Amino acid sequence: MSEAGYEPPQSYFLEEDQCIVRFVAEQDGKSRSFDFMKFGLAGPLRGSFTRAVHAHTGTAGQIKSLGPPETATGRWATSSTR
Repeated sequence: MSEAGYEPPQSYFLEEDQCIVRFVAEQDGKSRSFDFMKFGLAGPLRGSFTRAVHAHTGTAGQIKSLGPPETATGRWATSSTR
C-alpha cells in the first residue's frame, strides 16, 4: 500500500466522449457498466445522470447489489446492457 493509503478504482468516467458508471456489487463482486452516451442526451444532462447514478452506486451510495430481476435495481441493471 502506498503512503497515501488505499484508493478504490475509479467507478465513473465523465469526459467529453464518455459518461460511464461502473458498479461493482459488494457481496458477490459482479459488475455492470452503465453507458449514458447511448441515451442521446445533451452533454450537461448526460453528466447530471452520470453523477446522480454514481452518487447512489458509488462507495458512499446505498445501492450495494444489482438485485434480482424483479426489483427496480435488477430491471435497471439488466435493461441497461442491451
